[in-house]
Formats: sequence, C-alpha cells, structure tokens
Amino acid sequence: MPQPAAKSMTPSVQNQTNQFIKQTLDKVTGGKPSNIAVFDDANVQDHLRDSGAPQVVQDLMAVLPETVTFAEGAAPYNTASLVMDSIAKSEAMFAHEHGHAAPAWVADDALRSTLPLVSKNYAEFLGLPSQFLGSQKTVFDDVNSASGGAMSVSQVLTAIVMAYSEPMPFSGRIAMDQGLEGRVILVGHRAAAASGDYAQYASLDGLNAGKPFLMSQRMAQAVDTSGTWAATIKNASVDAAGSPILPSAVGVYVNGLLVGQSNPMANRSDTTITFSQSFHLPGTAAGTAVTVTGNATTGVLSAVFTPALASGSVVEFSAAIDFEHANMKGKRPVVESHATIKSIRATYASALYSVSQEARHQWAVDVKLDQSSQNMAAIRTQSVAERHHLAVRRMWRIASAHVFNFEMDKANRMNERSITSIMMDLGQAIEAANLDMIVRTNLNGIGVIYVGASAASYLGTLPPEILQASNVKPRAGTYRLGRLLGKYELYFSPIPELVATSDGFPMLCIGTSDQAGANPYITGTALGAAVSPLATTVDGITGQFVFEAGVDTVNPHLQCADSAALINVKF
Repeated sequence: MPQPAAKSMTPSVQNQTNQFIKQTLDKVTGGKPSNIAVFDDANVQDHLRDSGAPQVVQDLMAVLPETVTFAEGAAPYNTASLVMDSIAKSEAMFAHEHGHAAPAWVADDALRSTLPLVSKNYAEFLGLPSQFLGSQKTVFDDVNSASGGAMSVSQVLTAIVMAYSEPMPFSGRIAMDQGLEGRVILVGHRAAAASGDYAQYASLDGLNAGKPFLMSQRMAQAVDTSGTWAATIKNASVDAAGSPILPSAVGVYVNGLLVGQSNPMANRSDTTITFSQSFHLPGTAAGTAVTVTGNATTGVLSAVFTPALASGSVVEFSAAIDFEHANMKGKRPVVESHATIKSIRATYASALYSVSQEARHQWAVDVKLDQSSQNMAAIRTQSVAERHHLAVRRMWRIASAHVFNFEMDKANRMNERSITSIMMDLGQAIEAANLDMIVRTNLNGIGVIYVGASAASYLGTLPPEILQASNVKPRAGTYRLGRLLGKYELYFSPIPELVATSDGFPMLCIGTSDQAGANPYITGTALGAAVSPLATTVDGITGQFVFEAGVDTVNPHLQCADSAALINVKF
C-alpha cells in the first residue's frame, strides 16, 4: 500500500477526492437525492475500483473484500455500494446538521481515517504502537462475524459516519506531517517596495487592500499660496521628492470635479507641462479659467484660477507616473507573496473498552452490530463532544475580551412594539460585533453563534423572521438550532459559561473563514481512531484499545484566533 505523506492531505488533494465522490454520487444515483438513492452495485464497483480514482479511494478499496456477509446464510453485500451509501447518507446528515454542504476536506478525511482500521501496515507507518496491533488476522477479524471481512467493513462504515459528525463549524482542518507536527500556513500579499499609498512590506490583504498601488495614476492635494495652488506627484506617498509623470495624463480637480486636463496627445519627451481651460462649477453663474503649469521630470504642478476660487475649495492634481523614465527604473509596483508558518504538535487520545462474553453475545444477537464497531462509535462520540466543548470554552475565553451589550428593555418597549420587532434590533448589536471583529482581525466576520439552554428555549419560540428552525432533533449535546436573522448559524451548547442569568443571557459569536488556516480553531488528524482487540482475561473479559493522535487548539496565528465576541442580552 502507498505510504501516506503530508502532501497527500493538501487542499488540492482533498478537493480532488471531494469532486470524485460528488461525481460518483451523481453517476450512480441518476441525480436522485443521495439519501434516498438506490445504488447500482456494478456501477459503484467500477467507479471506486477504477485506476483513475484518488489514491485514498484506491488504498481503501484495495484492502476491502468485494462482497461481505453479515449473517450466516444471508446474501452478500457489495462493499463498494456500502461505502458509497455510508458517504451519501453522511453528506445528507451533515447538510441537515449544519445547514450547508460538508467542506471539501471532510470526504477525504473520512476515507483516510478508515485506513488504519483495515491496514496493519498503514497503521504501523502512521505510528500506532505495535504492541496493540497483533497479527493482521487478529486485528481485522472477529469471532462473531459471519465472514472475515465483516468486522473491518463495519468499522469502515462506522468511521465514515463518525468522521462526518466530528467537524466543528468554526474550525479549520490542517494536514499533518508523517510525525506529530502540523503546520498552520497563512498566505498573504504585500508590497515588496514602496509604491502608491503603501510603504515597503505593507500588507495588501483584507481591509488594507484598495489604496493606490498598481495603477499608474497618482493624486495629490494642492496647497494655496497667495492664489497659486501647488502640489507634487509622488510614486509613493512616503517619498521625499516627486516622480516623473506623463505630460499627456495630467488633470486638475476642484471639489472632486475634473475641471481641466492636459492634451492627451502631448509628447512624452516634453519636460514642461502647460494648459489652460475654462469651466462652470454647478450652481455658479460666472465661468472660471484655470492655467496649469508643471515639470514632467519632478512631478511639481501648480494652478492659478481666475477669478479666485471660493474659500474652502479643495484643489487636487492627478497624473500618471512615467515608469519608462530613467529615474523610475526598477520602481514598478511589485506584489510579494509570503507565508507565515506556525507549528503545532499533535497530542494523543486513548481509551480501553472491556466487555464480558455475555454482553458480547447479546450485542451480536440483539443489536446486530459487532462490538468493536459499537465501541469505536461510543468512544468517538465522547471524543467529538469532548473536543467540541473544549473548543467552545476556549473561544468563550477569547470572546470575554470583546464584550457587547444589547438592552431589550422589555418592561417599557413591549407596550409599543412586538417581541419580534424588538429582537430584530438584536441584529444591530450582532452587526456591531461583526464589524469590530472584521476590523480587529482583518480576516474574519461572525459565522456561528452559540447559546445556552435558556437562550435556546427563548429564541426557539420566535417566528421565522427571527429564527429559521433547523429541524434538527434536540439532543443532550451540541446541535444547530437554526439560522438567526437569516445570516448566522445558531447552535446550542451545554457548556457552563453560557448559562443564563436572571436578567438575560450570553451569546458567543465566533468568526469563520473559507481559508482553513484562518479559522479561529484548528484541528488535524495525525492518526485516526484505531481499534485493536486485547487478549481475553481468565474471566472471559475481552476488550479493545482505542488510540488516536491529532491537533485541537486555538489558532497559533493570534489575529485568526481573536475571531470571537460576547454579546450580553439583557431583558
């Protein structure tokens, strides 16, 4: 089996896997909704076992049997169809749970997380302790399975479903190296040299974008000295001296209005600039004449208006920098891409799961699911809740430094307005926190909001104009309540920090980004959860060892991690 490497988990590879899965679903379902489609076994088999499939798909299908039987005497199932059915239902489940399609990396991560479960060599290469692996047959067989592959297939299907249930809406997934190091890479752009309104190495990203840089036209505000308005055109605003300009591209403005411009056919070799024009400012009866003179080499321009302009007028000059001039050699704008890299070390998670022979038999008879698959599902469910709660609590700590308040003033305002009208005003408080976050981080705006039980019950009773219900069944854990004010995904979380007070409730607002490494929280898998059987004790107790390694942390890039705010809603 090909060995895994960090490059096999890059965004381009993850996108390739995601596109392959979506194209396969479209082909084998005939365009029907994936959660109700009937799969053509032969068609699915051809697609998943095709040599053109992504490497992670080929690696998985190479170690799984073509068919599997789950009960003595039962008809065999096509393994490829089972895998695709699991992915299809997981995709539908994710969209229902989160209100949008799964990110591109989820499908690739789900398939990749299954490989240590069915390939001993792959698990060893990733670093699973060898003392827990045993032989290939011991690891990947089960006495309660009707066929040798039933247990491994069950664990693969369970792992896929669990992988789709694990992503947090405000986390970014990063690829891990072959060891325990993961890297969060932020790619940015900056000015390699001073140009326009940018100093050398000034950022060109986010709110910093949009100032003069690439365009050759420069503007300069003139100063009035005894009726003569003068200004100097500079390539970079930080330059001490002016720059060569094109005589054919000079303009003069009064209060933002273009009132005169040079001859567009003027010779580039001219060093002296001179032109005169007349104009009428809107709302004035008399005309005005302007005479402009200047030096094309130094960029110094001046204008005289007859009659003189009214007090308070603003005069500006525009001109195009002559980058072909000898003095401008090597001074064209240069955009420089740069990467800021932060390293994170993976940590471990592990557990032992034991079961008696009596319980083992009961599971086989009543539940129809092998014990190892059930164990893995139970432990990963705990892992998901544990990590999600930790992440929300860490974001709450960050948000506590950025607090906003919203006063409902129900006692007085309810006499004049409906509760729906009052809650619509909540959008102003959220938007204030949103804009503050964008300015503060220069990256992220609010994407998700977490509330506690009291707020969930309160908001859940409001009409669709306030909260579009998710129709996700309430459960004892984190889940999506719906879309608040048509913009923000609202989640319930049981963490104690979100417990309501007697006079209101808190709302934890967290930023999100389409760029994985720019999200405030970072996750990554060095070793997906793998289940290994343990020896039977003298009391007939058997068990499994579950081991995984990965990253769960606030983003080490501080401006990304700072994407959180707290809104205290007061009744």
